[in-house]
Amino acid sequence: MSLSLSQEIFKNIQGFNWDSSNINKNQLKRGVSWQEAEATFRNRPIIILEDSIHSNTKNRYTLYGKSDNNRKLTIIFTIRENNFRIISARDQSKSERRIYDQVKK
Repeated sequence: MSLSLSQEIFKNIQGFNWDSSNINKNQLKRGVSWQEAEATFRNRPIIILEDSIHSNTKNRYTLYGKSDNNRKLTIIFTIRENNFRIISARDQSKSERRIYDQVKK
């Protein structure tokens, strides 16, 4: 991850874009509320990586961060009309926690 990538991504962001069928999906499937997912974008440190494997037509990104409750989360998102659009949010895997903990040091 380059610091410039995360700075560039946040430059024109106005907020979050949720639709009614998606807003509670992560809470039901993985126990991550939309509020907790959004908070992870504000807390530091964060790591943002481009997800080129799953990006067919639009850029997708992976964010490693922590919620307000220090819960380490992995969030897959895209950007639509200057808003973050969260695709999925879940607890970090063991390997993702290792990556995130290395950056925190």
